[in-house]
Amino acid sequence: MNLRFECLNDYAKANAITGLPSKIEIAALIANLEGVTFYRSHRQIVKAGVSQKAVDLNKAALLRIVNFEGTNKAYCAKPGMYLKPQ
Repeated sequence: MNLRFECLNDYAKANAITGLPSKIEIAALIANLEGVTFYRSHRQIVKAGVSQKAVDLNKAALLRIVNFEGTNKAYCAKPGMYLKPQ
């Protein structure tokens, strides 16, 4: 999941998109969702350590990243699919 967040952050920086979770929030999210195989909701993302504000700004993109079932390469081909420019 680290690689997916790197792809998402690179895309966001290149397109001047803000509001993504901080590196600390991302690390907490990855640690708390390690080994979880069922669908994660936006509430679970908040409970796992991401701020409500970051989830509200980019809920669809965060749900996609934590629930994506394909490969990292497939995700990184379209990382900003659901990011909204601010």
